[in-house]
Amino acid sequence: MDTGAQVIMSTYSRLLPLIHEMGLDHQLCALDSRMSFFSEGKHLEIDARNPLALLTAGILPPGELVRVGLALPDMLRRCEARSQSDLLAWEEFDVEDSETWIRRTIGTRAAERFIGPVLRGGFYQDASEVSATLAAWVFSAFLKGLHNYSLRDGLDQLHKAIAKWLDVRLGKSVSVLGWDPSRIQYCIQTPEEKFWADRVVLALPKPKGVLASELVNDSCGRALCAVPVTYRPGVTVGVEGPSALTHYAGYTLVDTREQMRSVTLGRASAKAGLSREVAQTRQRDLITNYLYDTDLKGLVSAPELEIEKLALGELERIYPEMRGKSSVLEITRWEAAMPTLPVGAVALIRRYREAVQLHRPGWVWASDAISVPCMDGAVESGEWAARQILA
Repeated sequence: MDTGAQVIMSTYSRLLPLIHEMGLDHQLCALDSRMSFFSEGKHLEIDARNPLALLTAGILPPGELVRVGLALPDMLRRCEARSQSDLLAWEEFDVEDSETWIRRTIGTRAAERFIGPVLRGGFYQDASEVSATLAAWVFSAFLKGLHNYSLRDGLDQLHKAIAKWLDVRLGKSVSVLGWDPSRIQYCIQTPEEKFWADRVVLALPKPKGVLASELVNDSCGRALCAVPVTYRPGVTVGVEGPSALTHYAGYTLVDTREQMRSVTLGRASAKAGLSREVAQTRQRDLITNYLYDTDLKGLVSAPELEIEKLALGELERIYPEMRGKSSVLEITRWEAAMPTLPVGAVALIRRYREAVQLHRPGWVWASDAISVPCMDGAVESGEWAARQILA
């Protein structure tokens, strides 16, 4: 869980109870739930709290509005009973890519102006390469109406509270997980030391690289290795800008395929994705967080001046009033920013989970890569992993 692009959505049925359980209700604060879609040089704004916003914002042409209206009853029926935190509940959509599903179900403009930009800006994946499972999940969330929240002192307050409560060792880089027959225990190696445990939950982005050969070759290891685990890298750029912008919205999605990108706007605070050190020194200024998917552009390893030039140039294109009035505060690089979900991945994730339930190994992998790719999915996978090793 990071403090970059993440927000807490009202549909998160696992995360919100966890916040309550950790005694952090007083930290919960509402964010701007408006969204702006920047397309063909224009801003199209919607209020995500309104389930019918897509029909009234001018994003879709009349023909597609009729099409959506006709498809809405069936979509509501198919999506209403499904949990937003249960990826496997959406498996029936995992037979085609999101772009094909959007164009067939809703229409071309919806793919170009609405769901497509959400997938690119929010999940770092183009609609043509991601399973329709994710598009259906996103569309359903909007149909329910979205209220966005964060924690006043930053989202890292949650995982720090969990770590303190459970004596979790944060910041330990696991290099090898193997079986120690002399102790009849699992051996966890880090660059500094070794640990032994009867049961292990691996909360790592890419677990395959740390599993010893005996674990890779057991039934659960083989099922896990079949899951396509890849992550898109990204860069978060914190920018100080003017105190008022035209078409101000809490989240702006940019309609372009040259690079997956999105913008989040908010008063300076740790909840906006900046480090607390920077946020505390900028209490009166508007902060813009600019997020890139950089799989093809290589910005994760690019010089800071190159990142600054691109970020400011794009922001000034989207918000001309920022021209000459903004500066970069900090740059954060994410080697594993967002897990991908290609067509067919949901079935492989199901097989891994079924293998764990059948064989009951002492080690289980927990990650948003085997759940919905968001914070609620990370919580769901952790709770599932805990149930398996405690069964």
